[in-house]
Amino acid sequence: MKRQFLALGALLISTALLRADLIVKQKVEGAGQAGDVTLRIKDNKIRADLPRDVSSITDAATGEVITLMHPQKSFLRIPPEHTKAMIERMQKLAGANGGADQPKLQPTGKKEKVGEWETEVFTSKIGGMETSYWIAKDFPNYQRVLESMTKVQQSSMGGLNKSLGPDPKEFPGMPVKTEMSLNGKKITSTITSVEEKPVDAAIFEVPKAYKEISLPPLPATPAPAPAEPK
Repeated sequence: MKRQFLALGALLISTALLRADLIVKQKVEGAGQAGDVTLRIKDNKIRADLPRDVSSITDAATGEVITLMHPQKSFLRIPPEHTKAMIERMQKLAGANGGADQPKLQPTGKKEKVGEWETEVFTSKIGGMETSYWIAKDFPNYQRVLESMTKVQQSSMGGLNKSLGPDPKEFPGMPVKTEMSLNGKKITSTITSVEEKPVDAAIFEVPKAYKEISLPPLPATPAPAPAEPK
């Protein structure tokens, strides 16, 4: 179950990075999500094509998520209240204190090259969750991307995600690599390419041949992470 929360957190981070007509390719490792991920973003809609022939379609404005299972030609519709409950559970698991304290971005002084980008490494920590960011300060148009991140955080679902990561205004560049660690489990997401090009709105619709399946109930609420000693 912790792997599912980590995967959800990684998806929230990824979809908060960009908001326009864009195609973003990432490599994801850890939490049972190893493989290539392609994000297609148009306005408030995000489609993530994931490993194992699964896609998710997220409406960032409402919080509704639709999961497409291509081999079975079926789909699962997750309503906003269910998504909200999942995010709140992740906050409790991470010890995010109900969103009262937003983590700050902290420099480590380390520099590393990620793909074609020269980056500086930053970290943030909230409860039992620690996140590292490899930030490229010369990423093209990163200011526009950060502005989009802020808009997403201020949306109805983004407000719930706010306590899990630093304010986008703190980022001095584009986080091209992100590593989230929670209770010994890690998931890493690395951007491999970004293309600004029109995205067909039709890809955010459920294929007519797909059948809807019932939404399973949420499991019991996990215990929050222990507080850090003062």
